[in-house]
Amino acid sequence: MIKLEVKERPVMKIGTAEKENKYVLQLAKGQTVDDKEVVEFCHNHTQIPTVYIKAAAESYCQTIMHYLLMGYRVKVGDLGTFFLALDTKAAGSIDEAGLDQLMDIRVRFRPTKEFATKIRQAEVKLDGIFKLVDAERK
Repeated sequence: MIKLEVKERPVMKIGTAEKENKYVLQLAKGQTVDDKEVVEFCHNHTQIPTVYIKAAAESYCQTIMHYLLMGYRVKVGDLGTFFLALDTKAAGSIDEAGLDQLMDIRVRFRPTKEFATKIRQAEVKLDGIFKLVDAERK
């Protein structure tokens, strides 16, 4: 189940420098689940010893990083594909071309159509509607 909430937020009026409060829908903030909890969840559902699950997960992550650094895209089962994307600036001539053009390297993930469809079709629950109170003091 996906939990959503409505929050009042200041939003810029189009074409002006003024802000007005609007109600926007957003994901309810959840805590981050760490690897220990994920490993424990897997153990409880498969009865595979936690040390095996943890070792396999660490090896899998290292392998994904290895192939990404070599320039490959890495497809992870029915989840999707990891790949690298570059943020660069264009050079005006061959003399200006080189590593100075590189601004950032980002890791990207593109889910499979099936995975994205399952997420879109998941049950959604409204967790609350929150009004901005005393915006001056935050």
